[in-house]
Amino acid sequence: MGFVNQGKRIAIKTRSAIFPLHRSWLVPLGVLLLGACVWLGVTPMQQTLRTTNIDLYQQLMPRARVSSPALIVDIDEASLGEYGQWPWPRDLMAELVSKVSSYSPAAIGLDLLLPEEDRSTACSAIGRLSTLSDAARAEVCSAPSNDAQLAQALFSAPTVLGVAGLEVGDESELLLQEVLVESELNRSSIRAFPAHLSSLPLLHQAASGWGLVSADMERGVIQQIPLMGKVSEQLIPALSVELLRVGLRVPNVRLIESDDMLALSLGDLTIQLQAEGTAYLHYSPHEPDRFVSARDVLGGKLDPQLLQGRLVLIGVSGLGLVDYVSTPLGERIPGVEVHTQVLETIFDDTMLVYPPWAQHLETLIIVLVSLWVIYLLSRLRVWLQLSLFLLTVVGVAGLGIYLFSAHGTLIDVLTPTVYFSILYFAQLTDELVTGEEKIDDLEFAVLERTKKMMQLQDVAMEAMGALAESRDPETGNHIRRTQNYVKLLAEYLSLREEYAAELTPSAITHLYKTAPLHDIGKVGIPDDILMKPGKLTDEEFEIMKRHPEYGKRAIESAEQKMDEPSEFLRYAKEIIYAHHEKWDGSGYPEGLAGGDIPLSARLMALADVYDALICRRCYKPPFPHEKAVAIILEGRGTHFDPTLVDAFLEISEQFYEISLKYEDKEEDFHIEK
Repeated sequence: MGFVNQGKRIAIKTRSAIFPLHRSWLVPLGVLLLGACVWLGVTPMQQTLRTTNIDLYQQLMPRARVSSPALIVDIDEASLGEYGQWPWPRDLMAELVSKVSSYSPAAIGLDLLLPEEDRSTACSAIGRLSTLSDAARAEVCSAPSNDAQLAQALFSAPTVLGVAGLEVGDESELLLQEVLVESELNRSSIRAFPAHLSSLPLLHQAASGWGLVSADMERGVIQQIPLMGKVSEQLIPALSVELLRVGLRVPNVRLIESDDMLALSLGDLTIQLQAEGTAYLHYSPHEPDRFVSARDVLGGKLDPQLLQGRLVLIGVSGLGLVDYVSTPLGERIPGVEVHTQVLETIFDDTMLVYPPWAQHLETLIIVLVSLWVIYLLSRLRVWLQLSLFLLTVVGVAGLGIYLFSAHGTLIDVLTPTVYFSILYFAQLTDELVTGEEKIDDLEFAVLERTKKMMQLQDVAMEAMGALAESRDPETGNHIRRTQNYVKLLAEYLSLREEYAAELTPSAITHLYKTAPLHDIGKVGIPDDILMKPGKLTDEEFEIMKRHPEYGKRAIESAEQKMDEPSEFLRYAKEIIYAHHEKWDGSGYPEGLAGGDIPLSARLMALADVYDALICRRCYKPPFPHEKAVAIILEGRGTHFDPTLVDAFLEISEQFYEISLKYEDKEEDFHIEK
């Protein structure tokens, strides 16, 4: 036996001598390839991770409000209750504009679109009265129309009207204030809208300026604001920028180049932009003192000093009359408040910038740190690996936080961290599985090292699973429970002859360690869908159904960096991609049925549903254990593999014991018998 063991040791040493030589070229080459993909922006989920990173910065360090250059005159519920439902007659709007103007603001912006004639004017109303004489009709119609009264009010004050950019619609040329552009300046990448929607020509021509009110969303959140855009091939500043121009009495907005970036110039004021003409807004929390009620303005109850010399925005926030927008801070605020926050950010010089060199820095981080973690894996002891790896992650995160807080500079540290972590732990896991299979041929020191590395792997897999679960505040110990359910059911089935070959101890270990990753793809689902308290719409559910694909892409990206196929990543991909398939073929994403669904995914599906049933969710209370068992039995042969359901029924009490062992401790979360 000693000769056999000696022969095995010689074989292991020979393989170890050859393997580093093999990796010395392939692994660095793979890292450089990954760095190139990051630099080109073609890695899976990169945009989602980047926007998530920026949201995290904002949540950690929201903007502290310093100045208050703008105020919102809000057509709120109280105003609608006093003066009638929306839309208001234009003569009432004219009175509101005139009242605001009487307080001597610097400029007035209307975050409203008024594209149609006012049908409530007296002349329009009498047109439906056949008994009225021509003379009486002419006398009534000789008075200025409601639209004419509003146009006169707009003309008599420094006012700015909004213009919406559309993909389809009116493509005619608009009357806009000319934007002066530096010669040779590349403006081809500026966000362009082929069509537009503006107010009635009579009203449009009466204003002093016109500004863009459209913005794109990232994952349901407005991160970037187009401070300069194009409609019908004409350059147009944002409503907030144009309001500032009119308030400062500057003749034109100038588009210039500053520090290798696009910038807007308003007299002595310079605002840096991204290449698309957008700017990253640094949000502060919603504050009610940004608003005054239109009812108080019309009723003359407002402090005369409140609007004097300030930029005023007129908007509607009455319930059901406005689209609220989501901010990175997790709040939903009226769209008009976004314009106000833009003006505050400009005045406080706290606009965020994603500079041209940021992507180069992100690429450098992923290449250098990936090579560093490969060195850690091959040269150092486990405890030192873990310590240095965590210090590296903290250092990279600290660099991003420092640049954000001290300079308002954005760099994406989440994408590099996720990818070099996947690379590190995938290679580490393969080493662990190989070590487990040969454990009785290794010396005691190697056994101890393997145990420590297994503990590290468990922590790592839970942490990566928590990346998705942390987005949902109601999941609690879901990861621990489900991985133990899967292990229990797999071990029970492995005692049967038909499953013994597939459910080996090594396979069960893989299942246990990869189960926490089953919902990692939810990182790519927008917050407003993932955390919606009510039932999802059909469109929202279609978006939710994409999370297995997102998770699969992340694992496939890690597979491409491996020197040889990884059993760990194969099990992870099966569980992530197929755990929402159903036995009768009605599941997603592929609609697989019966034995075409991988066994690993069938096990995960049953464990995941059982835990979801016994735990509280935002859309349901916790079900008692007996009811959960009954529901799973009802799904036998439709949702679940009948054989797995039969096995589950035999050990369901052990499922319940696991649920109690890892029960969520919070008061609002409990498991019922």
